[in-house]
Amino acid sequence: MNQGGCIRGLGEPLRKSSTNWMRSTLTRYTLAIVFVAAALLVALLLQRLMEAATLLLVAIMAATWFGGLGPGLLAGLLAALAVAYRLPPPDSFKVDIKDIPRLLFFLVAALFISWVSTTRRKAEDSLKKARDEVEQANESLERQVAERTAQLTRQNMQLVQEVTERKLAEEKVQENERELRLLTEVIPQQIWSALPDGSIEHCNQRVLTYLGRTMEEMRGFGFVEVLHPDDRDRILKEWQEAVSQGTVFDVEARHLGGDGQYRWFLARALPVRNAEGDIVKWYGTNTDIEDRKQAEQALLKAQTELAHLSRALTMGELAASIAHEVNQPLSAVVTNANACLRWLAGDTPNLGEACDAAKRIVRDGNRAAEVIRKIRTLLKKVPTQMVRLDVNELIREVMDLARSQIALNRVALRMRLGTDVPSVLGDRVQLQQVVLNLIMNSVEAIGAVRDGPRDLEVGSRRTAPDEVLVWVRDSGVGFDPANQDKLFDAFYTTKPGGMGMGLSISQSVIEAHGGKLRAIANDEGGASFQFTLAAAKESAR
Repeated sequence: MNQGGCIRGLGEPLRKSSTNWMRSTLTRYTLAIVFVAAALLVALLLQRLMEAATLLLVAIMAATWFGGLGPGLLAGLLAALAVAYRLPPPDSFKVDIKDIPRLLFFLVAALFISWVSTTRRKAEDSLKKARDEVEQANESLERQVAERTAQLTRQNMQLVQEVTERKLAEEKVQENERELRLLTEVIPQQIWSALPDGSIEHCNQRVLTYLGRTMEEMRGFGFVEVLHPDDRDRILKEWQEAVSQGTVFDVEARHLGGDGQYRWFLARALPVRNAEGDIVKWYGTNTDIEDRKQAEQALLKAQTELAHLSRALTMGELAASIAHEVNQPLSAVVTNANACLRWLAGDTPNLGEACDAAKRIVRDGNRAAEVIRKIRTLLKKVPTQMVRLDVNELIREVMDLARSQIALNRVALRMRLGTDVPSVLGDRVQLQQVVLNLIMNSVEAIGAVRDGPRDLEVGSRRTAPDEVLVWVRDSGVGFDPANQDKLFDAFYTTKPGGMGMGLSISQSVIEAHGGKLRAIANDEGGASFQFTLAAAKESAR
């Protein structure tokens, strides 16, 4: 059914096309006949043959012009018959032999006229077709040109809008930068900015006034010249790391002022990023911290004085123990000296025994001298000296001073020193003071216990790749957990004759070393004090 419908659908246009063609052909040939008949009619009215021939040629031309070559040939044939019919003898198709050339000439003329008319019509039709095609092409080109022009116009308008918006945005950015720079001049702070590579781009007038320099001198990396020689390498390294990693820059350094004096400044800078996360600029500030540094130095000096006083008091408490420690080697020296004299005073001096006694005298003398050296070291008032220290060795040195006191109070000592404890960076005297103070507190707490265990544990171990833990654990009277937060307050003490300064000073020392000191109440009684220290870096060797 679909195929039939398609055939019927196609047949209808074909029938219409065939009918139109037939009508067109019939019309053209009919016109040829009509033109010839009209020429004959006019010729009959004129009654002159030559005029008839001329009119017939016009009719042929008209038939050919309007109908084409076929109608033109038909008109020529009909015209030739009409001419033959009119030639003598008239009203007959018989042609006299002498009129044959005239008839042939007429036929040739008719054919020539048909050919010329057809050729001219084709030429005119081709020309008209070409003109129409040219006009269509021109119209199409005009449409394309119009569309392209409209498109370009829209693009130009869009581009102009984008350029305008960009120009407005640039002007807005420039205006914001001017406002920002004006704001940096109004704020009472040294403010500067740097490019993504770390080079200085701008410094406000407060920076330039303090340094006594121009913006041209500071632009780029001119800031290096104002840094203290001892700070330059450190500051440059940290600034380069911050710029490469995009991290916050926060350092303290000494800056050379226009008056030739150095002052301490805290320099801080933050990166500003765009929507893609790329750094487009750095903004930083310099804050004068000279007064704070001087206050810190004064506080450190006061802490040093107080720590020295605390050590002296602690050594006073250890006086009996120290006397015992010194008395033992001195007694041994006297005993060995008497023995040496006896070996030498005999009838036959025993030089071998005398030499052994002399060696023991030297050994015990060195022992007494070492005790005195350690006491003098703790009592000596010296500035802080950060050096690489063996924690276990430091603990053993302190234990040599406190061992007699431990024995006097009948305390059971257990040493648990780790084997893989890394070295730390610190002040030997200050850290010894902390350990000694914690041990003496534990011994006194144990001494106050009438019944029960009298245990003291001192240990060390690595708690992380870069951290060391030291602890002192006892079975003494302990402390009330409710007062745990007060233990490290200055002048707070739980001992009747205590000053309340030992733990406070110890906490200050540990915090100055970057560590933390804390107290823990044991579940089974007693207390534990422990502190952490950062392991020394390899570069500290």
